[in-house]
Amino acid sequence: MPVSLVCTMRSRPEKILALQFKYFGDAVFITPALRALKEYQPAGELHALVAAEVAPLLENLPWIKKVWALPRTRGKARFRDSWPVVRALRREHFDRVVDFGGNDRGAILAFLSGAKRRLGPVDPKPRLLKKICYTEKFPAEQLPDSWVQRHLKLLSAWKIPPPESSRLEIAADPALASEAAKLLPGKRILCHIATSQPKKEWPPRRWAEFHRLAKTAGLELAFSSGINERERALLAELKKLEPEVFALPPVADLRLFLAILRRGDA
Repeated sequence: MPVSLVCTMRSRPEKILALQFKYFGDAVFITPALRALKEYQPAGELHALVAAEVAPLLENLPWIKKVWALPRTRGKARFRDSWPVVRALRREHFDRVVDFGGNDRGAILAFLSGAKRRLGPVDPKPRLLKKICYTEKFPAEQLPDSWVQRHLKLLSAWKIPPPESSRLEIAADPALASEAAKLLPGKRILCHIATSQPKKEWPPRRWAEFHRLAKTAGLELAFSSGINERERALLAELKKLEPEVFALPPVADLRLFLAILRRGDA
């Protein structure tokens, strides 16, 4: 084969699929690694596969060609709903896939994607599933504890350098800006006081103290929580402690909430 043809084949832009089949924070933490992949091959196509409820976090990043949203129910496989997405993935003929999550479902999806090169983190004694699903394995014990650095270290297996910036990125749909402005008027610091795990939450009395300190410093705050009853109760308790706090109404649409986040001063 002529040398020129070999060089052309090796240098052609690739189609890469990034997997992170975990939760909201996990999806945000892969954005520097996604940026590294795009900077590595600016002319290539970068796709991302995440759980359906997480997809809005990445949908408006202009350098991702397509975000694939896979239906998910915790504790259920949902093969009937997943198979059409898997079939569509296989028709894309990806050159590579990297699984940032490293869980069983991500490993299986990497294998089913049909990509010839499949990279993922593995434990010192990986299970047979991951031995089969990944063609390239990175020792999990060599990955840093920091999630951002962990993902960038994983990409070093492909000799992909870190991106110019390692900041986390979330982009909002500009079409929702006016609706967001109605819910969060002015420029305020947005404080989200609830999480899915109560052990991670700060008590409302501390938020009340923070509100008083901010007011003294001339800072305007806005408070938000999740939409379930327990999380809304936290906001109600804060309002009892400090009746004049500005609280957002329940926002069930993640796309709208991202537009609200974009308006915040911090």
